[in-house]
Amino acid sequence: MPGGGVEVGETFEMALKRELAEEANVVVDGPPILHGLFLNRPISRRDHVAVYVVRRFRVTGERAPDREIVEARFFPVAALPSDTTRGTRSRLEEALEARRYRRSGEFHRALPSAGAGVLCPPAFQLA
Repeated sequence: MPGGGVEVGETFEMALKRELAEEANVVVDGPPILHGLFLNRPISRRDHVAVYVVRRFRVTGERAPDREIVEARFFPVAALPSDTTRGTRSRLEEALEARRYRRSGEFHRALPSAGAGVLCPPAFQLA
């Protein structure tokens, strides 16, 4: 999933939009929904990751590889690349589980403080 740091003077939402544009040629067309904030202890005691769901977006073109990004494309959840991290897989599972709870009407009881979760490409866009 696209990601990066929050620059001085940026909000999380500003950083989200900038990173999506830089790393995936994605423009956000609707309000992003915060899924959660996660501490990334293997990296640092201070590294926090904000995970958002973006339901409405446009891809403005193919992202050419460079020294930072080898490949940028969308994958069906069942066919994620083998090197997808455990953390990324967990966030995707949480987001999809949140969708199932919302559809069943039990969302507020099952996930009291959660929104939905992650950049959702067309192959597995959340409803």
